[in-house]
Amino acid sequence: MSRHIRTRKRASRRAPAAAQTPAAPSVLDVQLLEAEPQAPASGAQAAPPPAAPPQAPGRTAPVHATQIDAAPDEESSETDGAPPKRRKRGPRSAPQYRARVDQELFVAQVQKQIVAVRAAEPALAALLLEHGVTPEYLAALEAQLAATLATISARTDAIVAEQHAIKALEDCFAVALTSLTTMRQVARTVVTARSAYTGLHLREPVPRSYDLFVELARDALRAAREEPCASQLAAATYTPAFAERALA
Repeated sequence: MSRHIRTRKRASRRAPAAAQTPAAPSVLDVQLLEAEPQAPASGAQAAPPPAAPPQAPGRTAPVHATQIDAAPDEESSETDGAPPKRRKRGPRSAPQYRARVDQELFVAQVQKQIVAVRAAEPALAALLLEHGVTPEYLAALEAQLAATLATISARTDAIVAEQHAIKALEDCFAVALTSLTTMRQVARTVVTARSAYTGLHLREPVPRSYDLFVELARDALRAAREEPCASQLAAATYTPAFAERALA
Protein backbone atom coordinates (compact mmCIF):
# COMPACT_ATOMS: atom_id res chain seq x y z
CA MET A 1 0.00 0.00 0.00
CA SER A 2 2.75 2.45 0.96
CA ARG A 3 4.59 1.51 -2.23
CA HIS A 4 1.65 2.59 -4.40
CA ILE A 5 1.38 5.91 -2.54
CA ARG A 6 5.05 6.68 -3.07
CA THR A 7 4.75 5.85 -6.81
CA ARG A 8 1.83 8.30 -7.20
CA LYS A 9 3.72 11.07 -5.43
CA ARG A 10 6.73 10.61 -7.72
CA ALA A 11 4.51 10.69 -10.84
CA SER A 12 2.83 13.85 -9.69
CA ARG A 13 6.22 15.52 -9.09
CA ARG A 14 7.52 14.53 -12.56
CA ALA A 15 4.39 15.83 -14.42
CA PRO A 16 4.84 19.37 -15.89
CA ALA A 17 3.11 22.37 -14.44
CA ALA A 18 0.99 22.82 -17.57
CA ALA A 19 -0.59 19.40 -17.01
CA GLN A 20 -1.62 20.27 -13.44
CA THR A 21 -3.43 23.57 -14.27
CA PRO A 22 -5.47 23.96 -17.49
CA ALA A 23 -4.43 26.81 -19.85
CA ALA A 24 -6.53 29.94 -19.60
CA PRO A 25 -8.40 30.81 -22.78
CA SER A 26 -7.10 33.81 -24.74
CA VAL A 27 -9.02 37.05 -25.13
CA LEU A 28 -9.78 36.26 -28.79
CA ASP A 29 -11.28 32.87 -27.81
CA VAL A 30 -13.35 34.49 -25.11
CA GLN A 31 -14.75 37.02 -27.58
CA LEU A 32 -15.67 34.32 -30.11
CA LEU A 33 -17.72 32.45 -27.52
CA GLU A 34 -21.37 33.39 -27.58
CA ALA A 35 -23.65 32.77 -24.68
CA GLU A 36 -26.60 30.54 -25.39
CA PRO A 37 -29.87 32.43 -25.09
CA GLN A 38 -32.04 31.29 -22.20
CA ALA A 39 -35.75 31.76 -21.98
CA PRO A 40 -36.59 34.25 -19.23
CA ALA A 41 -38.67 33.02 -16.38
CA SER A 42 -42.35 33.95 -16.27
CA GLY A 43 -42.89 37.33 -14.65
CA ALA A 44 -39.18 38.15 -14.65
CA GLN A 45 -37.51 40.76 -16.81
CA ALA A 46 -34.83 39.76 -19.28
CA ALA A 47 -31.33 40.44 -18.04
CA PRO A 48 -29.32 43.07 -19.94
CA PRO A 49 -26.69 41.75 -22.32
CA PRO A 50 -23.26 41.29 -20.75
CA ALA A 51 -20.66 43.94 -21.37
CA ALA A 52 -17.90 43.21 -23.83
CA PRO A 53 -14.73 41.91 -22.15
CA PRO A 54 -11.70 44.20 -22.11
CA GLN A 55 -9.49 43.89 -25.17
CA ALA A 56 -5.80 43.14 -24.96
CA PRO A 57 -3.47 45.78 -26.38
CA GLY A 58 -2.56 45.19 -30.00
CA ARG A 59 -5.67 43.09 -30.75
CA THR A 60 -9.00 44.04 -32.26
CA ALA A 61 -12.32 42.42 -31.59
CA PRO A 62 -13.73 40.29 -34.37
CA VAL A 63 -16.53 41.83 -36.37
CA HIS A 64 -19.78 39.86 -36.35
CA ALA A 65 -22.63 40.55 -38.69
CA THR A 66 -25.54 41.53 -36.45
CA GLN A 67 -27.82 43.19 -38.97
CA ILE A 68 -28.78 42.30 -42.52
CA ASP A 69 -28.48 45.18 -44.94
CA ALA A 70 -31.74 46.19 -46.48
CA ALA A 71 -32.14 45.30 -50.13
CA PRO A 72 -31.87 48.32 -52.44
CA ASP A 73 -35.07 49.54 -53.98
CA GLU A 74 -35.78 49.43 -57.70
CA GLU A 75 -34.73 53.01 -58.32
CA SER A 76 -31.30 52.65 -56.71
CA SER A 77 -30.68 49.25 -58.33
CA GLU A 78 -31.39 50.66 -61.76
CA THR A 79 -29.13 53.67 -61.38
CA ASP A 80 -26.20 52.12 -59.47
CA GLY A 81 -23.17 51.65 -61.71
CA ALA A 82 -24.72 53.42 -64.71
CA PRO A 83 -25.13 57.10 -65.61
CA PRO A 84 -28.61 58.56 -65.16
CA LYS A 85 -30.81 58.48 -68.19
CA ARG A 86 -31.49 61.82 -69.81
CA ARG A 87 -35.02 62.75 -70.59
CA LYS A 88 -35.68 63.07 -74.28
CA ARG A 89 -36.87 66.47 -75.30
CA GLY A 90 -38.38 67.72 -78.48
CA PRO A 91 -36.58 69.99 -80.93
CA ARG A 92 -36.08 73.55 -79.80
CA SER A 93 -36.32 76.61 -81.93
CA ALA A 94 -33.04 78.19 -82.92
CA PRO A 95 -31.90 80.97 -80.53
CA GLN A 96 -31.56 83.54 -83.32
CA TYR A 97 -35.23 83.07 -84.27
CA ARG A 98 -36.70 82.98 -80.75
CA ALA A 99 -36.91 86.76 -80.35
CA ARG A 100 -38.69 87.17 -83.66
CA VAL A 101 -41.21 84.45 -82.79
CA ASP A 102 -41.93 86.12 -79.44
CA GLN A 103 -42.52 89.45 -81.18
CA GLU A 104 -44.89 87.89 -83.68
CA LEU A 105 -46.85 86.17 -80.90
CA PHE A 106 -47.11 89.43 -78.97
CA VAL A 107 -48.32 91.36 -82.02
CA ALA A 108 -50.92 88.70 -82.80
CA GLN A 109 -52.19 88.75 -79.21
CA VAL A 110 -52.54 92.55 -79.21
CA GLN A 111 -54.41 92.46 -82.51
CA LYS A 112 -56.84 89.87 -81.14
CA GLN A 113 -57.42 91.96 -78.02
CA ILE A 114 -58.19 95.10 -80.04
CA VAL A 115 -60.63 93.22 -82.26
CA ALA A 116 -62.31 91.68 -79.20
CA VAL A 117 -62.69 95.05 -77.47
CA ARG A 118 -64.22 96.68 -80.56
CA ALA A 119 -66.70 93.79 -80.89
CA ALA A 120 -67.64 93.76 -77.19
CA GLU A 121 -71.25 93.82 -76.03
CA PRO A 122 -72.76 97.13 -74.89
CA ALA A 123 -72.53 96.27 -71.20
CA LEU A 124 -68.87 95.24 -71.47
CA ALA A 125 -68.10 98.25 -73.69
CA ALA A 126 -69.59 100.60 -71.08
CA LEU A 127 -67.52 98.94 -68.34
CA LEU A 128 -64.34 99.26 -70.40
CA LEU A 129 -65.16 102.89 -71.12
CA GLU A 130 -65.40 103.58 -67.38
CA HIS A 131 -61.91 102.10 -66.94
CA GLY A 132 -60.32 104.31 -69.59
CA VAL A 133 -60.53 102.03 -72.63
CA THR A 134 -61.84 104.76 -74.91
CA PRO A 135 -61.87 104.87 -78.71
CA GLU A 136 -58.96 107.32 -78.58
CA TYR A 137 -56.98 104.85 -76.49
CA LEU A 138 -57.66 102.07 -78.99
CA ALA A 139 -56.65 104.33 -81.89
CA ALA A 140 -53.35 105.20 -80.16
CA LEU A 141 -52.74 101.53 -79.47
CA GLU A 142 -53.33 100.66 -83.12
CA ALA A 143 -50.91 103.39 -84.18
CA GLN A 144 -48.23 101.98 -81.87
CA LEU A 145 -48.87 98.51 -83.23
CA ALA A 146 -48.52 99.73 -86.81
CA ALA A 147 -45.22 101.46 -85.94
CA THR A 148 -43.98 98.25 -84.34
CA LEU A 149 -44.84 96.22 -87.42
CA ALA A 150 -43.08 98.76 -89.64
CA THR A 151 -39.96 98.58 -87.46
CA ILE A 152 -39.95 94.78 -87.57
CA SER A 153 -40.33 94.83 -91.35
CA ALA A 154 -37.48 97.34 -91.74
CA ARG A 155 -35.25 95.26 -89.49
CA THR A 156 -36.02 92.14 -91.51
CA ASP A 157 -35.16 93.95 -94.75
CA ALA A 158 -31.87 95.14 -93.23
CA ILE A 159 -30.96 91.60 -92.18
CA VAL A 160 -31.72 90.29 -95.67
CA ALA A 161 -29.61 93.04 -97.25
CA GLU A 162 -26.73 92.26 -94.89
CA GLN A 163 -26.89 88.58 -95.78
CA HIS A 164 -26.80 89.43 -99.50
CA ALA A 165 -23.79 91.69 -98.95
CA ILE A 166 -21.95 88.98 -97.04
CA LYS A 167 -22.68 86.47 -99.80
CA ALA A 168 -21.43 88.88 -102.46
CA LEU A 169 -18.25 89.54 -100.47
CA GLU A 170 -17.60 85.83 -100.09
CA ASP A 171 -18.09 85.31 -103.83
CA CYS A 172 -15.67 88.12 -104.66
CA PHE A 173 -13.13 86.74 -102.22
CA ALA A 174 -13.40 83.29 -103.83
CA VAL A 175 -12.85 84.74 -107.32
CA ALA A 176 -9.91 86.87 -106.17
CA LEU A 177 -8.38 83.94 -104.32
CA THR A 178 -8.62 81.76 -107.42
CA SER A 179 -7.00 84.45 -109.58
CA LEU A 180 -4.18 85.06 -107.13
CA THR A 181 -3.55 81.35 -106.62
CA THR A 182 -3.39 80.76 -110.38
CA MET A 183 -0.95 83.62 -110.86
CA ARG A 184 1.28 82.37 -108.04
CA GLN A 185 1.38 78.83 -109.45
CA VAL A 186 2.30 80.08 -112.93
CA ALA A 187 4.86 82.55 -111.58
CA ARG A 188 6.67 79.90 -109.55
CA THR A 189 7.33 77.94 -112.76
CA VAL A 190 8.58 80.81 -114.97
CA VAL A 191 9.95 83.51 -112.65
CA THR A 192 13.52 83.02 -111.43
CA ALA A 193 14.66 86.44 -110.21
CA ARG A 194 14.54 87.12 -106.48
CA SER A 195 13.20 90.60 -107.04
CA ALA A 196 10.27 89.14 -108.99
CA TYR A 197 9.58 86.68 -106.17
CA THR A 198 9.51 89.57 -103.72
CA GLY A 199 7.32 91.77 -105.93
CA LEU A 200 4.80 88.99 -106.54
CA HIS A 201 4.79 87.97 -102.83
CA LEU A 202 5.47 84.35 -103.77
CA ARG A 203 7.24 83.56 -100.50
CA GLU A 204 4.39 84.85 -98.32
CA PRO A 205 1.38 82.75 -97.36
CA VAL A 206 -2.04 83.83 -98.58
CA PRO A 207 -3.80 85.57 -95.67
CA ARG A 208 -7.38 84.69 -94.82
CA SER A 209 -8.17 88.14 -93.46
CA TYR A 210 -10.01 90.27 -95.99
CA ASP A 211 -7.99 93.42 -95.27
CA LEU A 212 -4.59 91.73 -95.52
CA PHE A 213 -5.64 89.70 -98.53
CA VAL A 214 -6.77 92.76 -100.49
CA GLU A 215 -3.46 94.56 -99.94
CA LEU A 216 -1.33 91.54 -100.85
CA ALA A 217 -3.45 90.65 -103.92
CA ARG A 218 -3.35 94.19 -105.29
CA ASP A 219 0.42 94.47 -104.94
CA ALA A 220 0.99 91.05 -106.51
CA LEU A 221 -1.37 91.62 -109.46
CA ARG A 222 0.08 95.07 -110.15
CA ALA A 223 3.56 93.58 -110.23
CA ALA A 224 2.25 90.89 -112.63
CA ARG A 225 1.23 93.61 -115.13
CA GLU A 226 4.67 95.21 -115.17
CA GLU A 227 7.92 94.06 -116.72
CA PRO A 228 9.82 91.79 -116.45
CA CYS A 229 7.07 89.68 -114.85
CA ALA A 230 4.45 90.52 -117.47
CA SER A 231 6.35 89.00 -120.41
CA GLN A 232 7.38 85.93 -118.43
CA LEU A 233 3.81 85.29 -117.28
CA ALA A 234 2.43 85.95 -120.78
CA ALA A 235 4.73 83.25 -122.15
CA ALA A 236 2.98 80.87 -119.74
CA THR A 237 -0.48 82.01 -121.00
CA TYR A 238 -1.11 84.33 -118.04
CA THR A 239 -1.50 87.62 -119.89
CA PRO A 240 -1.86 91.08 -118.31
CA ALA A 241 -5.57 90.90 -119.18
CA PHE A 242 -6.04 88.25 -116.52
CA ALA A 243 -4.41 90.53 -113.96
CA GLU A 244 -6.60 93.46 -115.04
CA ARG A 245 -9.73 91.33 -114.72
CA ALA A 246 -8.69 90.17 -111.25
CA LEU A 247 -8.01 93.75 -110.12
CA ALA A 248 -11.40 94.88 -111.37
